Amino acid sequence: MDGFYAAEKTIEWQAAQMQKVYDYYAGCRAEKVLSDPDVFRRKSGGKKVVGRTIADMFKDEGIMFDRGNNDIMNGIVKVNQYLYSQRVHTNPITHEAGAPYLYISDKLDFFINEITAYFWNKNTDGENVDKPQAKNDHAMDALRYMLSHRPSISKLIVKLPQRNIVGLHRWAEVDRQERIAGHRYG
Repeated sequence: MDGFYAAEKTIEWQAAQMQKVYDYYAGCRAEKVLSDPDVFRRKSGGKKVVGRTIADMFKDEGIMFDRGNNDIMNGIVKVNQYLYSQRVHTNPITHEAGAPYLYISDKLDFFINEITAYFWNKNTDGENVDKPQAKNDHAMDALRYMLSHRPSISKLIVKLPQRNIVGLHRWAEVDRQERIAGHRYG
């Protein structure tokens, strides 16, 4: 929907940009931002000094983080599920059946450029292997974290409209012993 991409900016600058996005979409602020679990690790500031976590520094600016799932293959499968056109899902714009569950705003150039440049590693024979290249993938990581706590598409239950059920569909076999017992004692 929205976002920004800038290298080597301060925590304060990033928090301010996040706040601008929240303010623009009034009422859409998440309690916690799903992020790379690495932001919760304490980093060394020197040989004997351990610094604060990045999550703690953002917390000082009013932005709370929660750990996203860092498993790459799990995230790729989840993103694929949300991008794949599902026949039971209706497009929120065209109202046609057969739509994905995830849409990307065309104002997110950095994301579009990154997702189209996302490639799998190749082995010595030039064939793809089941591991993506780990470069220029920050927006892809953010998408994986965003979806990490969402249900799998296969777990989403779409309530279909109720149909009239004719008598034939209501038919069911009755246990023969049950029918005999009911007749004798009935």
